[in-house]
Amino acid sequence: RKVEALVRRIYGLFMVFLAWGGACNYVAAADPIHIVVMIEPQRYFVQQLGGDHVAVTVLVPPGADAHTFEPKPQVLIQASQARVYVAMGIPEEEAWLPRLKAIRPDIPLVHQDQGISKMPMETRDEIHRQQPSSAARTSHGGHPEADHHHHQGMDPHIWLSPKLARIQAETIGRALCSVDPANAGDYEMRLGAFQQRIDDLDQRLTKVFDHLRKHRSFLVVHPSWGYFARDYHLKQIPLETEGKEPTAADLVNVVRRTAAESIPVILVEPQFSQRFARLVAQESGIRMMVADPLAFDWEANLWEVGQRLADHLSQQP
Repeated sequence: RKVEALVRRIYGLFMVFLAWGGACNYVAAADPIHIVVMIEPQRYFVQQLGGDHVAVTVLVPPGADAHTFEPKPQVLIQASQARVYVAMGIPEEEAWLPRLKAIRPDIPLVHQDQGISKMPMETRDEIHRQQPSSAARTSHGGHPEADHHHHQGMDPHIWLSPKLARIQAETIGRALCSVDPANAGDYEMRLGAFQQRIDDLDQRLTKVFDHLRKHRSFLVVHPSWGYFARDYHLKQIPLETEGKEPTAADLVNVVRRTAAESIPVILVEPQFSQRFARLVAQESGIRMMVADPLAFDWEANLWEVGQRLADHLSQQP
């Protein structure tokens, strides 16, 4: 009986050990890497590449303007506790990143714009451009000389370009492999799959816009869609710069140009006032289209924006 009791006791202790060990393994496996990003499309990128290995915190709340976002001290403290911070590279972010580094000097920073050559930001001076004559054309790719715009700073909206998104995915994917080498194989597999979907999206959008015969210009309130327009040989014409609304003179000029060039649509964003866009739409008879550059589902959003924009542009005679 003593032997049987001892066996039962050993067996019980063994089962407790297994249960405890399994629980420990479960906690370790379920403990994701904390990644902090600035905007929702970045969260989408990181989740596609990291899967269950990552937990992502977004600093800019839904509906807020990333260009004017100023993190509170407690937000920076929370961000400083992350394993990695993925920087978007907009000027306003660069202004407060030193404060984050002051809280935690050793926080790993991944610059999502690494390896990307940014283009200048278009300004609302573009709406004053006059229609060029045939003599105004130069040898620069067939573009009119008058198309050389005034600019203010570099355009940070690189995530809205599928062609540039491939590079950004590579940057984030390699960073995850570096910080979590135990799961590098999974990150590499996810990177390849995500880049394949990016290529597929790019090809589908190319086909959508290739059908356009003539009209490729559209108005925007804020010049967020410059890289997207460049990818698919379109032309965005911004109405405001750095959050400053156009003047009454700008309204007159944009209405005239809209009529002269048969521009069919103006893109508005949920993060900005639509008051001026409504005035333009009413005066010129063009349509308004909501296009959110900060939507979380990056793939679905760009595909929807592309389809709707192509539909508006194709309806012009």
